[in-house]
Amino acid sequence: MTDKKDLSVVEHTGENDIDITSVGINKYSTLRKYTSDKYCAFGNDSNDLELLAHAEKSIWVGGKNKELKKLNLNPDIICRANNFDVDNVINNLI
Repeated sequence: MTDKKDLSVVEHTGENDIDITSVGINKYSTLRKYTSDKYCAFGNDSNDLELLAHAEKSIWVGGKNKELKKLNLNPDIICRANNFDVDNVINNLI
């Protein structure tokens, strides 16, 4: 059985759900197990913080909102959460 102090709990803003993982396990740490390449990351919630913070290009999806301010994150690009805007960002990156 895992001790509570070994767990990380991330609450998703406005979604009434949580991620529970071992401390130190997140999207960034998992990506690094498979590659050390530079990458661009898209994110929209606190569970994306580490991934966005280490990305060569970080893209926040959802516009300037409370979650972005709360995370004290300064992404390279901020776009609205719709297919057109996300597609536009991707096309400008490639």
